[in-house]
Amino acid sequence: MQHKRWGNLILYLFLIIIVVYLWIHALQATAYEEVKEPQFEAIPKTEEVNKEDGELFARTHEVDCVELSYEDAQLLLEIAAAEAEGEGPDGQRFVMSVVLNRVASPVWPNTIREVIYQPHQFYTEGMSSERVNADTHLALADIERGNVAPKIIGFEKCESTYLGRYFTPVFTYRHHMFYALAK
Repeated sequence: MQHKRWGNLILYLFLIIIVVYLWIHALQATAYEEVKEPQFEAIPKTEEVNKEDGELFARTHEVDCVELSYEDAQLLLEIAAAEAEGEGPDGQRFVMSVVLNRVASPVWPNTIREVIYQPHQFYTEGMSSERVNADTHLALADIERGNVAPKIIGFEKCESTYLGRYFTPVFTYRHHMFYALAK
């Protein structure tokens, strides 16, 4: 009889842990549900490029703010982590900026999901919430404050030259070259 009581107690504790976990997860999800659709301006008036320590860095154009739904925020976090893991918050912010600038452009689809999942555009196979880290969250916080890098619409590893045939190189950041539409 004693073993049956311990078994029931363990089962009840396990169920309580599951309920608490689901409750916490639901609270986190509802924190982002207030905004239904993303609203942002990602294409700025001007673009400035600075040379510093042998690398080119894009200056940020500040827009008022970028409001994202929970789903769009998750998509940006996961694609930035997949594409620019180890590139720090700025490298991941530049990837998010590319996505947002494409959404704002008439050339690409007009939702974050459609831009990210457009065939052969991003490394969607590498997307996972497990790859998201503190740097990725810092990048998203910067984006939500309106720190969107201007005009960049594509990127690739520096050793690749494919996109250079179609777009204008703007700057390099660590291992990536970032591009704008050809002038």
